[in-house]
Amino acid sequence: GELQIRKQQQLVNLHLISLRSMGISRVDVCDDDEDYSHITDVDLAGNLLSDWTTHVFPLFQKFPNLTTLSLASNRIQDFVVSSSQQQLCYPKLQILNLNNCGITTFSTILQISKVMPNLEELCLAYANLSDMTDHLLDHGGNKNDDFDGFFRKLKLLDCTKCQLASWDIQVTKFVGSLPNLQHLILNDNAISSIKSVAASSKEEEEGTNNSNTNDFFPSLAAIQLSGTSIGSWMDLEGLQSLPKLTNLRIRNTPITSSMGTGEVRSIIIARFPNLQMLNGSTISSKERLEAERRYVSNVARDLLLMFGGTTNNDGDDADKEAETQKKQQQFLSQHPQFDRLRETHHDTMMLVHGTSSFGSGGGITTTSGTKSFTTNVVLNVTIQSMAASSCSVEPLTKRLPCTLTIGRLKLLCRKAFGLDVDLQTLHFKNSTEDDPFPTELDNDANSLAYYGVCDGSTIYMNEINLKAQQQQQQQMQKEKQLQMEKQEQAIEALQQHQRSNNIQTQQATLISSLQVQQQQQQK
Repeated sequence: GELQIRKQQQLVNLHLISLRSMGISRVDVCDDDEDYSHITDVDLAGNLLSDWTTHVFPLFQKFPNLTTLSLASNRIQDFVVSSSQQQLCYPKLQILNLNNCGITTFSTILQISKVMPNLEELCLAYANLSDMTDHLLDHGGNKNDDFDGFFRKLKLLDCTKCQLASWDIQVTKFVGSLPNLQHLILNDNAISSIKSVAASSKEEEEGTNNSNTNDFFPSLAAIQLSGTSIGSWMDLEGLQSLPKLTNLRIRNTPITSSMGTGEVRSIIIARFPNLQMLNGSTISSKERLEAERRYVSNVARDLLLMFGGTTNNDGDDADKEAETQKKQQQFLSQHPQFDRLRETHHDTMMLVHGTSSFGSGGGITTTSGTKSFTTNVVLNVTIQSMAASSCSVEPLTKRLPCTLTIGRLKLLCRKAFGLDVDLQTLHFKNSTEDDPFPTELDNDANSLAYYGVCDGSTIYMNEINLKAQQQQQQQMQKEKQLQMEKQEQAIEALQQHQRSNNIQTQQATLISSLQVQQQQQQK
């Protein structure tokens, strides 16, 4: 045990040094012969460092192989390059944290890109980058030469609360051309609209620059927009133009604050077909299916309620008909995914809205050519009991409205088969589907049409095994308790490791100070 402790106390075995909130206000580079090339990670967050020349750059002299540096919550001033610093370059640094450092100009970021060209992660939260546009273009309106080689390897950029207000003028031109950027954080900025890459590119082509849509955000897979000023779904539609975007975080915006969390999630999933993660949670195939069905049904219902009462009589005024068509087009333009989802979930549409169909021009027509709003579609279904107490009862053949809720259907099953509603679990299988596994009707508030129950479907009623359910709940409770205990053990181990690291760091600092004192005494 003692040998292991002594081994850990040796400075040569350390790779990470953490001196957070230690009141450090200067960095002294002593002329000693100690080799610190094994140190790759230095954390100086929460100290009193303020100057790049005397406080930051000396760290790279002392730690030549430094790859990760955290200076968060220091008093770092803006970076002004002197003539003697033109050749400074620290290519080994990959991660730099400058959150809450009081940076007040975008010029500092440009200088960092030259001095640290191989950064892969850069955190700039709470920096003031509002003057970005002053540095983006030169006096001739062309892209500033300072952007040549600008963060070509950057993968993560945190611009939380950096006083950005324009997606196309600031964000697209600042980070849109970074070839390897995968994760962009724009939380708490006053960005009110996400323009499509094509729109931004077109504006530039009409101006002084020629751009290719493929040049913007070629690798961006994740973006965070919480706390922005997004006020409508169409303001978010520009995300569709990001070719590799699969991960979105968005909360506390005007559009998300006006409705429930579940409703927001469902709408976003339906409107953005390429998303795989939303607010840190994986989107399952079942969740996407339900979200798309709900969305297409709601949009179709709203469309029919708005225009379903209009008829195509010969006496109709042509101008009024044209105005109606225009309003329909405007409504559909707010739902770009509707046509695709209408085709994908055609059976659900037919159930909810009868034989109604939506033409490519936005018209609402039926097979007879007249416009109508049909909701009372009746389904011929077979209800079969699989419960032990009633499995011998002949199956029921019923004509049920597609709007019948699952809760009402369970009441019908109770009357027919004598099984209490709380003990029922319902599944259905359409006669036209090849899938051998029935679909569960798991929400009493949803209708038959919501689940896609079609004419000729068979509904199966099973009895819940209370004893097995209780055993399953007990097992789940045990697993949950075991998981909590493992988490507590992991937290305790982590805290112990942190305490050990702090002791090692303090010991390393003490050893280093003693060595310096000895060298000074020898001199």
